[in-house]
Amino acid sequence: MSSSEHIGHLGLGIPGPSVQDTASSLVPYEPSPEERDQYYYGLAEKPKLVARTSCSIWTKPQHEEGWDQELCQSRKLYAAIGEHDVVQKWSKILCVQVARALENCHWNYFFPIRIGLKEYSFRDSCPVILLIAVDKDTLSWKDGITAALQCRSILRDFQIGDVEVAILEGRCHRTAISTDLETLFDPDDEAQQTVRETMIPMLSSLGYPLGYLEDRKGQGTPGLYLKFDGHAPIYGLTCRHVVHGDREADHSHKFPGGERPQYHIQGTQTTFDNWERKLQTELAECRSFTEPLENIHESWNSYRQYNEKRPRFRLTDNQRKQLDSGKAEAAFIEKVLEFVSQSAQKDKRKVGQLAFHPAFQVSAQKPGYLRDWALIELDLKKYASSSKNQVFIGDKGLAEMKARRFGAMATTLVKGSLPLLGVTPAEYTQAQVFLSDTSDEEYIKNQNMVGKRGARTGLTFGVKNEIEAVIRSPGCGLDGQLTWEMLIVPSKDYEKFSDGGDSGSCVFDFEGRIVGLVTGSTHEPAFKDGKRKKHAGDDASPDTAEEVDATALGTKVDGTDITFVSPIQWVLDDIEDFTGMKPQIV
Repeated sequence: MSSSEHIGHLGLGIPGPSVQDTASSLVPYEPSPEERDQYYYGLAEKPKLVARTSCSIWTKPQHEEGWDQELCQSRKLYAAIGEHDVVQKWSKILCVQVARALENCHWNYFFPIRIGLKEYSFRDSCPVILLIAVDKDTLSWKDGITAALQCRSILRDFQIGDVEVAILEGRCHRTAISTDLETLFDPDDEAQQTVRETMIPMLSSLGYPLGYLEDRKGQGTPGLYLKFDGHAPIYGLTCRHVVHGDREADHSHKFPGGERPQYHIQGTQTTFDNWERKLQTELAECRSFTEPLENIHESWNSYRQYNEKRPRFRLTDNQRKQLDSGKAEAAFIEKVLEFVSQSAQKDKRKVGQLAFHPAFQVSAQKPGYLRDWALIELDLKKYASSSKNQVFIGDKGLAEMKARRFGAMATTLVKGSLPLLGVTPAEYTQAQVFLSDTSDEEYIKNQNMVGKRGARTGLTFGVKNEIEAVIRSPGCGLDGQLTWEMLIVPSKDYEKFSDGGDSGSCVFDFEGRIVGLVTGSTHEPAFKDGKRKKHAGDDASPDTAEEVDATALGTKVDGTDITFVSPIQWVLDDIEDFTGMKPQIV
């Protein structure tokens, strides 16, 4: 793609600008209020543009068939870089120079990424830009364009000639089990899949929500089960900021110690009530389907079977099968609801106690790694069997995995679940500045496809960007320190890869290898009365971890996001350094 095409994408948001378009402005200009507010329409948080080095004039992109400008404005999205010179030329030295150029800005993160219009979502149509996020209302256009041009000059010094720079306002947001219930489910029974999806948060497969027994803020997701050599306990791995409560950033925890036990449960009360309400809805729908068939069947047995002239009032073989299946499903939901009602009290959903977490700081052993992990010692009596590192995929997830592998089969599922087999090779999970070259481009493409199951958004899929984000976290005792994290953009058909409550989720590739833990995103979750804020549209943002048909809820999330992920090998190494024991993946 030529330089003029890149400039046109950045300014107009449409492919194929003319020479007149790109020559209409020779220098960057101050955006109008409309451009400032609408330039990044479609991205999470509705970020406002501060400044951009692209020189082309922006006009609001519309759908060709659109008649209402507000409803038909084209939405932008993120895409992973793929093949581009910046991947080979990006380095730690370059990152440090960019950070120095931004030292007078209240910046939060920066990274190269592709951004383009949703209707032109094929990756090569989206230009690569160096995206920089600053705090809201802290940077004027004049100071912003000065910093942006300085960063672009740094890129040119490193022979990166076709990447422009854009500054927007944004932040990096760090956002239980019943043994009797689990024994109800038969993994081989396909008729139970719908109910199983609903009850994933109360089963022991990874992806259930984790909260406090006491009334303290915070809910996240256990991402992995770990153990230590020579020690019996099993631990659930999540993020430190999930269990931090009101602790100071420099506070660490090792139990047993002077503190009393700090117990954690499966889900908050609001989350638990949502599950019960969902089951009641599924039961009502099941009964509304079976009752008419049951009435026909009863009337036939009572008197209509004796009228030889009216055989049409008898159930067909197919209807009889549907009736039997519906009655069995209703009976099963009633059993599940009985166990759910017995778990209403928080104490009955207790899964374990806080065992370890380090201070929230940059590691001294691995510069650039933010120590954001915690271990919960699990109460194994709450599990029907030994805890296993597996993620429930189901038919929908399997179809997605096959499609993303160009028709190839993914790792064989075990009763609908994907076993997590081990850690991905270090060269694919550590920061880009440490990556080694490889000529196996097809392997890299497959390796970059990832999934996760979180307590908030359930099962989602995304693409790992080739270059990591550089993040600064002022206000957390980390002023002046840079950290690196992998970033994931949602794959096609997914507006978001994660949301608030997914922190700690395990990110895995399609072979079942563990990539990292979700730590945050560019989107700050919006809640109202304990529920996820919804917007008119045709996309869905699930309120709990169950799978929901994206067209069923008639809701729309407020834009595509970027998810930040800590490389799993860094996490495991730091756990060993902090505890003095070598962790093993169960």
